Amino acid sequence: MGLHIRFAQDIVEAVAAEASPTTLCGTVHPLRVTVNVPNAALDVVPVLICDTASRTPLLTNSFTYLAMTKLEALNHALFLMINGTASTPTWQIAVTLLIADYLIYLIPALLVGMWLSGDDEQRSLAIRACLVAMLGAGANQLIALGWQHPRPLTIGLGHTFLPHSPDSSFPSDHATVFAGVALTLLLGGLRRLGGLALFVGAAVAWARVFVGVHFPLDMVGAIVVACLAYALITPLWRIGGRSVTLLAIGLYRKLLTRPIALGWLRR
Repeated sequence: MGLHIRFAQDIVEAVAAEASPTTLCGTVHPLRVTVNVPNAALDVVPVLICDTASRTPLLTNSFTYLAMTKLEALNHALFLMINGTASTPTWQIAVTLLIADYLIYLIPALLVGMWLSGDDEQRSLAIRACLVAMLGAGANQLIALGWQHPRPLTIGLGHTFLPHSPDSSFPSDHATVFAGVALTLLLGGLRRLGGLALFVGAAVAWARVFVGVHFPLDMVGAIVVACLAYALITPLWRIGGRSVTLLAIGLYRKLLTRPIALGWLRR
């Protein structure tokens, strides 16, 4: 089932259809939902929508469908407000592409820098931030397996300036990594580095919407996933974090004995 949102003044028409009418759990029936954004006037047929291939229910009742339709309409509206246009200057697109595609490499550089320049406590925080980011990114893959949300480029919405595979957009992996690292550093006492990660992450999130590969709510979902990942890692880290840190430090000192002995690296 495809969901197409078309904006015309203050009216959002959501039409659930492909080439043929929507399949409603065994009954073929055309479905049309009209949402008036300003006063939330709704005209809806209460139905149970199913996947045409697996015939698995997608939405259990009309209220769920209404809520998701309104949320998706807001998502599309915000996207169109941020997304670049055909008249966007070339230099602005080039700068935004740089931010959207390459600033993610600041995260490994930041964590490696923390390890090489910090004491054992800072190294422990670097490992924890890495684990939070990895757990969040892994959770995103599971979410994508359970619920595929199309990217703007997949449905032909707005303008796309960055080529991307047509996989699920929700949540954003880039934003999840930045949010997980920033949250861990901020709550771990490294406010300057955490603030830097937060600022750069916000720029990357904006840029990836601007170039047309994500929706704004993909970024909101990323923050939620990062918070959940942090909440899961934190109690486990209290139990085994010190052992993991000592093991990592011992391995580091063993593998890089020579550079450490020469004073090139901090012990």
